[in-house]
Amino acid sequence: MARQGYKKVAREGGVTVYKHRHSSLIRLGADGRFKGSPAQVTAALLDYDRHAGAVGRVSKSKILKRGEKWMLVYQRLSLPVISDRDFTLKVTWEEREGVHYIRFRCFRAKGPRRPDGVVRLSHHQGSWQLRATRDGKGTIARFQVSTDMSGDLPRWIARSGAHGDIPDLFRAIQKLIPR
Repeated sequence: MARQGYKKVAREGGVTVYKHRHSSLIRLGADGRFKGSPAQVTAALLDYDRHAGAVGRVSKSKILKRGEKWMLVYQRLSLPVISDRDFTLKVTWEEREGVHYIRFRCFRAKGPRRPDGVVRLSHHQGSWQLRATRDGKGTIARFQVSTDMSGDLPRWIARSGAHGDIPDLFRAIQKLIPR
């Protein structure tokens, strides 16, 4: 990932986190492993109704609509010091040649009305790439995300500590994978 403009900024719990060096947005990447097959990891990642309270700063998470290999998901983040953020994601997934792909992108015009005091994100998108380990019982994961936290928050503050939540995200998803 370093050759794509990213530099390694952390390694914790088997998760290596990278941050883009020159972007004005929060652009992060991570490589890590999960115990469980790619199909099990995909199921945990797509189980958005269980993410509230289980995944980091996600305080609300609701699947609004489903289709074949896509869904619309509303999420709200409770953040320290700054106002809550919310967004509606279109999530798509597929499997090609044994690799599972999940992509998400926010759409401002979709989803419920913005609650008072909450900042609606205009840019939040990313992906997961999941490959089986040699024994097929584990998964090697690559995660990428690009976010603009919006509001009155200076970009340099938003970019400075955002990478710290990524190892927690991997741990939270691991807990959602059935044993």
